[in-house]
Amino acid sequence: MSKGRTRRFGALLLSFLLTSVALGAPHDASAKAFAPALYDAIEYRLVGPYRGGRSATVTGVPGDRSTYYFGSVGGGVWKTTDGGARWRNVSDGFFGGSVGAVAVSESDPNVIYVGLGEKTIRGNVSSNFGVWKSTDAGKNWRFIGLEDTRHIGRIRVHPTNPDIVYVAAMGEIESKITPSFDDGDNNGGDTTVKVDATYLGQLRNDVDKGNSTIEELQGDIEQQKKAYNEMENRLRSEVETLQKERDELEDTLASQQELLTQQRLSEVED
Repeated sequence: MSKGRTRRFGALLLSFLLTSVALGAPHDASAKAFAPALYDAIEYRLVGPYRGGRSATVTGVPGDRSTYYFGSVGGGVWKTTDGGARWRNVSDGFFGGSVGAVAVSESDPNVIYVGLGEKTIRGNVSSNFGVWKSTDAGKNWRFIGLEDTRHIGRIRVHPTNPDIVYVAAMGEIESKITPSFDDGDNNGGDTTVKVDATYLGQLRNDVDKGNSTIEELQGDIEQQKKAYNEMENRLRSEVETLQKERDELEDTLASQQELLTQQRLSEVED
């Protein structure tokens, strides 16, 4: 297969995979896995735009294989309707700056929520203010609150009700953050509703599991450090032993050379 045909086939397969993810296809453990030869030829390529800063969030639209949104860190929200061939900024004139999360409603793709403030914790982090909502696929936006969240890491929209949205906010990253759970939630940014207690319980369980995972990872790291230190000490001991043996051999060799020299001098004098 020529290189051009290979790339076209890889692009088609990548589009199919992205469409499956965007449609939220359930995972079937019994489904036949793809042969590695089918996706080994796939290569990533830059689809643009070439300005706008790094991106921390991207999402597709269920049922639409060509439309995607991404949030940049420093350039607002961008949209493509032709699979990345062309991009345009849809947030200019409403908001801009750092974007941490973009979510499209499954039941109404015209409804989009954007959480401001990047989630990529690094040496320099760009914060922002609150959540914006569009009901016409990004043509217009309105601010719906959570101004003090500063950094939003994830947004999830209810699968059948686009007015119910969950926002995971990080808050001020330079201060101590403690997870908390409230009984109020925004209903599309207009009214207050109660959050299902079961869902809150799941959130608490997820936090507990996350903390447990962190502890396990920390334990693994400590074990790895211990194993590394033991290996380093063992290697250092072996190196020191080899150096000592080398020094002893050099001393022995020097003694033998000196003895040989004395024997030759004695022979010459005789």
